[in-house]
Amino acid sequence: LHLKGTDGPLIDKAQSEGHYKLLGNATGSTTQVKFSNTKSVYFDGNGDRIALSGWPPGTSEATGGVGEIELFTGEFTMECWIYPQGSGNRTIFSGSEGYNGYLQLMLDASNNVISHNNLTTTSSVNNDQWHHIAYVRDSNSQTYIYIDGISATGSASINATGIFKVNTIGAKHYSGIGISEYFQGYMQDI
Repeated sequence: LHLKGTDGPLIDKAQSEGHYKLLGNATGSTTQVKFSNTKSVYFDGNGDRIALSGWPPGTSEATGGVGEIELFTGEFTMECWIYPQGSGNRTIFSGSEGYNGYLQLMLDASNNVISHNNLTTTSSVNNDQWHHIAYVRDSNSQTYIYIDGISATGSASINATGIFKVNTIGAKHYSGIGISEYFQGYMQDI
């Protein structure tokens, strides 16, 4: 996802607009960017998030629904650049796995990257520095976390089957649980 203008719409790789909405005080920023002449999204850690809105048709935050995009049914990689700030649990993205599970990738209080299925990195990220984070599921449904291009879970992996869906970036948002664990810092090239 890329930001069109400072407070403009988010656009995806297909150049489509309208399925993503900045909520809270989330805003486009040039204060911290990974690449020159680009923009990042700034999250202040207090109610900010990017919500999928209007997908599927008829779903919107305004009506209490949360859009959800079914992205992953086989092998996949979800990646982004983060510039974390603050402390505590901070969600990078959340959604659902299959019909009974949930999906979350977050930083814990020690800045370790943790997934919803308790896959924890053996190294942490530093605040106030850019880091590339990737969450990968291979052809055997094993999941891994990479930090700055290096496997941060060593040979450890956890089986994660089902259909992965993402509904929120920058906050934990699960139906019936509410919204919490807001990200603080910048994200780019989500």
